[in-house]
Amino acid sequence: MRARRAVIYGVRKMRIEEFDIEEANIAFDEALVETECSVVSAGTELANYTGLDEGVYTKDQWNSYPWIPGYGAVGKILTVGKGFTPLDSKHLTGFTRASVGDRVFYFGKHASHQRLQQGDFVAAVPDQLDSSVAVMARMALISITAVQV
Repeated sequence: MRARRAVIYGVRKMRIEEFDIEEANIAFDEALVETECSVVSAGTELANYTGLDEGVYTKDQWNSYPWIPGYGAVGKILTVGKGFTPLDSKHLTGFTRASVGDRVFYFGKHASHQRLQQGDFVAAVPDQLDSSVAVMARMALISITAVQV
């Protein structure tokens, strides 16, 4: 299937590009998610977009150009491998098995579709919770870091 994602190619140079993602060949330990909503980090992502983080200029850094941004997302599981289990799902996220149709929160890219890997943090999102509210959990996780440290 054709999917779309944001790609930052240089300082203040971003575009939405199409890419292929195969729904049929999901690995045993993967899940394919269709994104409903994603959140932009005003700190990390904008520092990379504007070139303030020196890592964008260094080859093979986590954020070197071209860079596919993303921080947190909410989406619906389209396909799930039989061995896919969210990270520490029993204790952290309230469910131990992801199923097709589940709405989930994950640390995702700004993309219409994404593959999740075994061990990725994935949390169940109730159907009645608006995705634009649920995705803000990512920013809440950042803000609580100071208290935890």
